[in-house]
Amino acid sequence: MSSAGPRSHVEALLRGCCGEDVSVKQLERDHGLKPGAIANYLKPSRDPNIPALAILERFATVTGASPNVVLNAFILDAGLGSPDLSDAEQELLARFRRLDKLDQSRLLAIMGSLESVANTHRHHVSTVADQV
Repeated sequence: MSSAGPRSHVEALLRGCCGEDVSVKQLERDHGLKPGAIANYLKPSRDPNIPALAILERFATVTGASPNVVLNAFILDAGLGSPDLSDAEQELLARFRRLDKLDQSRLLAIMGSLESVANTHRHHVSTVADQV
C-alpha cells in the first residue's frame, strides 16, 4: 500500500492490523490467496457493497480481526453506518492492534492504573471542594 493515509475503513483496518507499510500482494501470497483476493476490495473504484461472508472471513483471517470488526469496516465504507470514534480514538485503536497480545495486556494494565489515579484524584478534588 502507499504511504498516504488509508482511503477506506477497510484499508485502515488492514493497515492497523498488519502494519502501515504492508504489501497487499505479499499478504495475499503469505495467506495462499490468488492475486487480487484482497487488493480488489481496496480499490477506490470498487462498488461499496458489503461482500459475501467468505470475503469477510478472508479479511478476518488476514488481519486477525474478528469478522464483526471486518463487517463494520465494510458497512462504514458502504455508507451504511457512521463511525462513533474520534480520530484520536481510531488512532489509539490502530496502534493497539499493532501490538502483540502480551503488549496489549500490558497496555490495558497501564490504562487501568491511569484510571485508578484519575479516579483517586477526582475523588480527592471533590472532597476538598466539599470542605471549602
